[in-house]
Amino acid sequence: MVRAGGAGPRYVRPLVYLGYGSMGVALDLSEVRVAIAAWSWEEPPERVWRLVTSGWRRNHQDAIPPLAKTTGAYLNSGLAKLAANRGGYDDAVLLTASGHVSECSAANIFLVKSGVLHTPSVEQGILPGITRATVLDLARDAGITVVERPVAHAELYTADELFVTGTATGVVPVESLDDRPTTARGAGPVTTVLRDGYRQAAAGRHPAAADWLTPVGG
Repeated sequence: MVRAGGAGPRYVRPLVYLGYGSMGVALDLSEVRVAIAAWSWEEPPERVWRLVTSGWRRNHQDAIPPLAKTTGAYLNSGLAKLAANRGGYDDAVLLTASGHVSECSAANIFLVKSGVLHTPSVEQGILPGITRATVLDLARDAGITVVERPVAHAELYTADELFVTGTATGVVPVESLDDRPTTARGAGPVTTVLRDGYRQAAAGRHPAAADWLTPVGG
């Protein structure tokens, strides 16, 4: 499918779902089906994001498993994103039931303080995104200290740098949260290194990219 689309980057989205059964909520695990969508992709324009803390809390991991990218769980994200966009912001930061930072509506979040990269740990009910894992590897490769841990909400207000990561967004700097500007007011030095490294990796120009990419012949 990707090869038939011709030259240029493609965005591929696989969807695994259960076949239709009887009326009700019981899942029929014997009827698993797969659909794959692929379309041409252009690099998002250079920009920085304005974030707002959502009034919606992230689904608790005992309610809907955050480790799986399930469509039902995206109602939580959709409500947060809609409210953020209507308020004039690019995305929302969702907190856990205990008030710690989890992630954005469809992106992981990172903060930089005194040159150290921090991000919420998996135990905070986040999706351990592929782009998140890539950025963590790039940071370690660049000699940047990485800490995965519970992150208090107030720490985002005092961060030197903030950025978010996602398959569709790449690495996007954040200039403010709740109208409080970050010290760097956008792409600080750590964010710049990781954003540029990710772009090189996605294009196959980073030394580590050989293990991350699957070539598709013309």
